Amino acid sequence: MALRCKANNCNRVVALAAERANPPTEYCGCAPTLRRRFQATVWAIVPDQSKSDRMYRTSAGKMTLDKGKEWYGQLRGDADLEPRLRKHLRVAKPAVPVRQTFADAAALALKALRAEVKGGKLRQTTFNNYDSILRHHLHPRFGSTPLDEIGMLEVIEFQQELIAEGNLKSRTVAMILNTASFVFGSAMSAKWIDTNPVHRMRERGRSRELMRGDARRATPLTPDEMQLFESIRCIATGRNLTNKRPITSRERLPVMLMAFCGLRRGEALGLQRRDCDPEAGVLRVERIVTHGDVTTPKADSRRVEPVVEWLAEEMRDHLKASKVAALDESDWIFATADGEPLFNNVERTWARIRAALLEKIPNPGRREELSGLRMHDLRHSYQSALHEGGADPLTSQALMGHRSLKTTAHYTRVSLAAKRAAVALLPGPSRIAAGV
Repeated sequence: MALRCKANNCNRVVALAAERANPPTEYCGCAPTLRRRFQATVWAIVPDQSKSDRMYRTSAGKMTLDKGKEWYGQLRGDADLEPRLRKHLRVAKPAVPVRQTFADAAALALKALRAEVKGGKLRQTTFNNYDSILRHHLHPRFGSTPLDEIGMLEVIEFQQELIAEGNLKSRTVAMILNTASFVFGSAMSAKWIDTNPVHRMRERGRSRELMRGDARRATPLTPDEMQLFESIRCIATGRNLTNKRPITSRERLPVMLMAFCGLRRGEALGLQRRDCDPEAGVLRVERIVTHGDVTTPKADSRRVEPVVEWLAEEMRDHLKASKVAALDESDWIFATADGEPLFNNVERTWARIRAALLEKIPNPGRREELSGLRMHDLRHSYQSALHEGGADPLTSQALMGHRSLKTTAHYTRVSLAAKRAAVALLPGPSRIAAGV
């Protein structure tokens, strides 16, 4: 006797299905059968779900179609279930989950940065730095890697690889990791990942200082060394720096403005005729020159800087000698023969000026300390001199063009002489006896 389907409104013979199924089934392949059997499977796998039709569809939607076919195929022995499952159970074929890669997150981050550049909140040079780090360091390592495969251990391994290369400064390594952190942060904002692996490094004890590795601290000049620095009038020339020649005002003035006005290199090279007023002893910082690009000063630090008398006189002589005073207000104070702002050859000149300074330092140990003196260390020297001269923090912040006092404090170095003077104020036996 042939078996008949027991589903509602169905009485078809199910002998063929009975032969295929193990154990034999009493239902055919009609819609009620498919719905009943698939629901029963869902309830068996997810017993805590409600058996309402609405909850059932939600549960089924979380399953892959291949898994549903496998479960129901085991009951019916029918491999061609996909059309029926979609039609009768309203289970849409789930989209293949998109695994966003690091390159996708980097593109998202750069898009946000471009918007900030367009809105004037970010300098173009800063954007270029991010883009360069991504192209040269991060994309080759993580570009095609899915974000969910990049964890804290992968980032630590990457950091160790960068350090092992040996040709990157620790500060550069820190900038690369900070850029990676920014990219991961953009991915978190897009809900692509839940955690930032670089932040996890910091949470696990890898502080900012460790991220910077062995980054060197600035070595500011002492007040006596600042006087020696100001006295430089000749610099070495030739391949072996054995010959001497007088230093030109175009070579000397930008460096002196960094040391005695606290200007950044780009701010000094970005000065135009309209910005300088030697008679009044002031100059205005309105722009910055970096690798040929002209942008606004860092942190939008437009300001008016006072110039000490001897430096204002040198600036006046430079303007007269270079005939800049008679030219257009927009002409560069320090320009090439083509009238473009200086930049690339400043490093070479700085090396010669530093060599001239080291010759004036009598202490061999101190000469060794200053052998790596950078141009930006002159800015640290300026702030340290202001601090030891008694300038209040807010005045120092304004002169340095900083957005916060915390940054100004980072530029301040307290000399041993200042520490001795402070310690001398402590009470001793004679001072206590005298009632001081």
